[in-house]
Amino acid sequence: MESRLITLLLVLLLVMGGCSYRQKSQEPAKQPVQSKANSEAETRVNQSQTNDAGSSEDNHTVENAESDLQKDNVPQDVEKDDSVKQPEKEESKKTEPVETPIGWGMVRNSEHKTPTISKTARELIDKYGAIFTGDESSKVVYLTFDEGYENGYTPTILDILNDRNVKAAFFVTGSYVKQHPDYVKRMVEEGHIVGNHTMTHPSLPTITDDRIKEELNGVDELLMKDVGIKTKYVRPPMGEYTERTLKVTKELGYTTVFWSLAFKDWLPLPGGPQESYDTVMDNLHPGAVILLHAESKDDTEALPKIIDSIRDEGYEFKTLDDINKRGN
Repeated sequence: MESRLITLLLVLLLVMGGCSYRQKSQEPAKQPVQSKANSEAETRVNQSQTNDAGSSEDNHTVENAESDLQKDNVPQDVEKDDSVKQPEKEESKKTEPVETPIGWGMVRNSEHKTPTISKTARELIDKYGAIFTGDESSKVVYLTFDEGYENGYTPTILDILNDRNVKAAFFVTGSYVKQHPDYVKRMVEEGHIVGNHTMTHPSLPTITDDRIKEELNGVDELLMKDVGIKTKYVRPPMGEYTERTLKVTKELGYTTVFWSLAFKDWLPLPGGPQESYDTVMDNLHPGAVILLHAESKDDTEALPKIIDSIRDEGYEFKTLDDINKRGN
């Protein structure tokens, strides 16, 4: 009897244990604290952050990158000349860094004397036959314009130069030649120099020797097709250079042209045409290579007065070819 009771108790215990096990095994597993909705939201946030980071990198324009490089690489004994225009977004191309660019820099003065450049810059100018001034012993100036894009003022500028019998140099990009071959043709017909400002306006130190050649040859091919000329002067975009780029451009047959007088004239000037006029006249000096941007409304309106006043000061307008004739 007792053995039967013990056996019955053991069976009951086994049955109860099995039920308990099945109950536990059938209970749903505990869910993470985060809900499915929250998980999906987090996934979208992560994707958004990834896309934004990529977009931010893609949209980090050449202007910003090159501005940073310029600030970091100004010769220590001169101030960075940040008056040169940065490239247009549509004309810029991403480039892999080849060298750290040197930004063109100088120290101006209030005595109408040649601005000071670094010893290294002067040595490189002399070594590779580059230009930043002309005849510093005479009252002569050299007028140059950069043409990255057209803002409607070039015909008026050409009219003013023609009326006052002034010959200038116009540095054109590939896109400018493509869009305005008629203006370029008029420059040539009226006796102005057409210079090379590269096809896509890259910082030359950031591209290879072969790419530099492509950038310059591309402009010349367009010019030869449209107006039958080849350039012999090049202005480095943003004024950025290294010894390598000066060497490469010289070996390709170009004279590099910097400047000794320029300002942020591609933006509307707070003081309008009067500020343009005052800036040129206040910084005028013998042998000055003047850089103006042809898209400037203020410069265009001030140009007649600038030319007349420069002549009233006893200066004569000459061309870049006159500098080369002197062997500078």
